[in-house]
Amino acid sequence: QVPPWLRLQHSLHAPGLVTKCCERCVCSRGPGSMGGALSSCSPGISAFLEDRQFSTAAVLGLTSSSSNQALVLRVEKSTTEASLGAVLGGFRVGETLALEHLRVPDGFEPLGARFREGTRSRWPESYRFQVSRRSWRVNVRSESGTVQSCVLQCAVLPQERTLANAELDFVDAGDAVAYASRFNSHQQQQAEGETAPTVKVAAPAVCSVVESCFPAMIPQGTACTLTPFPDVDVQKFVFDGTEDFLELPQTFFHYAAFSSNGKHFVCDLQGTQTDSGDIILIDPVILRAAAPSVNGVVNAAAGAAMGGTGPQAIMGPTGARFDELHPKCAQLCHSFDAGRKTAKRNVGLCGMGGACGLSG
Repeated sequence: QVPPWLRLQHSLHAPGLVTKCCERCVCSRGPGSMGGALSSCSPGISAFLEDRQFSTAAVLGLTSSSSNQALVLRVEKSTTEASLGAVLGGFRVGETLALEHLRVPDGFEPLGARFREGTRSRWPESYRFQVSRRSWRVNVRSESGTVQSCVLQCAVLPQERTLANAELDFVDAGDAVAYASRFNSHQQQQAEGETAPTVKVAAPAVCSVVESCFPAMIPQGTACTLTPFPDVDVQKFVFDGTEDFLELPQTFFHYAAFSSNGKHFVCDLQGTQTDSGDIILIDPVILRAAAPSVNGVVNAAAGAAMGGTGPQAIMGPTGARFDELHPKCAQLCHSFDAGRKTAKRNVGLCGMGGACGLSG
């Protein structure tokens, strides 16, 4: 018989999924403690919970409003300085946040596209490009009592849920904010008094889980990010070159590559477009040119002499990748790169004339 504390309310629309999962666990292991059953059921429950809205009250059959806290987080790192390129959550380091509901809208599907088989092979072997993560839409209640909608993200693999990895997400977002701020200033100058649409990056806070009603799925100590985001639908703007061409995010991609002298590509531009035409990005990733080393330059030069291109030429920022992701320039691009010179630059500027394998 299914333990009553795992019975879900009919409002969740799929009690059979959890019933079957728990029946298998109880039959195979016999009656046990709540923790044992949760641990045993975690794969099935995780799949179920990722597809549907849930709260503590729904799972435990409670009615008290205080029991709606699915998770409690502590803010470990946060952006508080206002910027032309950032959407801030207003979270303070050390603050405790209560997450009342977690759900996975269908519109969040694009957030996982970067980590799919067949896509990851095109990117560097690093955490930001290779480690899959889960994303939930959550209602976040701060210590002051304000509630806002955010996106909670953490790595799928437990061993990857570290503060060091979460800070890599934070760093990429911070670099993207800096480029967006400069881009918006440039846009405003070009607008000659008119209001220009902007590109802003939703700035994540690095958090750790201090209380969890779902320890088998999100245990205490889990490092995660919490990002303010107003929409339930995520759209890809610049990802693999197959998406519909939208002028503002494409221009921003070009601007960041141009202003970094080709050393940084702000990739996987995804998010939402507001009614006023502004773009809000979530979880962009920075493709960085590796600093050239003596061995790297020698090996790449030898490979180039033999007709090879070297792995960094494939994985790093290159002219070929630039052209793939930015197949044509918008009118706005000509305001800073009239001759589309970005794609022709030697990324890394090591002085080897492209022999280092970092050029396109």
